[in-house]
Amino acid sequence: MDSAPERIDRESFRVRLGKLKRGIAISWVVNFVLLALTIEAALIFTIMSSTTTNEQIVSFLLTTLPISLAIAAISMMVLSARSWKSIVLELGTVETDPATTKYIGNIVEEMSLAAGLRGDEIPQVGVIPSDEPNAFALAGRGGSMVAVTTGLLQMTTREELQAVIAHEIGHLLTGDSKAMTKLIAMSSVVGIISGIGARFFRGGDSGNKNPFAIALIVLSLIFLIAAPFLSQLANASMQRKRESQADAMAVRLTRNPDALARALRKIDGAYGSVAYPKKKHSVDHAAKQLAFFNRNAYKTHPPIEERVHELKRMGADPSI
Repeated sequence: MDSAPERIDRESFRVRLGKLKRGIAISWVVNFVLLALTIEAALIFTIMSSTTTNEQIVSFLLTTLPISLAIAAISMMVLSARSWKSIVLELGTVETDPATTKYIGNIVEEMSLAAGLRGDEIPQVGVIPSDEPNAFALAGRGGSMVAVTTGLLQMTTREELQAVIAHEIGHLLTGDSKAMTKLIAMSSVVGIISGIGARFFRGGDSGNKNPFAIALIVLSLIFLIAAPFLSQLANASMQRKRESQADAMAVRLTRNPDALARALRKIDGAYGSVAYPKKKHSVDHAAKQLAFFNRNAYKTHPPIEERVHELKRMGADPSI
């Protein structure tokens, strides 16, 4: 098994990491623009009248565009400070017995040290009371956390859990977990603003209708409806890259591609038999873009077969 890391093309690894970092930067820019345009569309849809003249439209846009950009920038700064802790609360991490906490904590510490993290950079440990087998890496200003579900703890061996945690440490090491945490929060804000903006419309106005103003209002409504989907789409490609990169990172840290492949197979098989709670209480739903495994793989994660195939290329047993 010692030769497994050597089977990963080092140059290819660096290239993929570079692409991931570029993808993160592009996603940041796209989400910022989407957030600013969503705010602008909401202002147009809720304030502009169908009788607004072309001169008034130009004046309106020159006034509101800087405001929209400023609100978007402030939102990004606020989300950078608070987003990861909000997701921790949503996932519902709990205290567990000292033996379990020590068991997970030891693995997190082992993988963190293997990744070259300093003592103060080792993430907190979280346990989520759910039968759904999954894991999450959350990061933001002031700290980070690796959280695993009780379902994952029950079905994995120590080696398999170590591989999953190494995958999550990989997300923290490359910085994509911190970026993704904030991007998810930004997508949520886009959705909230879109929903609020689309509900408020001034209605009919008396006077001469300006076709350009009407077209701008209609286009704003269309954008408000489409913005949440556009935000998710903007992140999708980067999300798939980050999962593939974290799988490769897990192999580099554990030197055990078999363990990660077995864990993926177990989790994939278990999802067919897990009795899911209501969707709004599902950990998979709460932070599906940050999850180790996502049932809607075509959106945010590479398919299991593709992930296992890549692990076999890195040295995993072909029979897995």
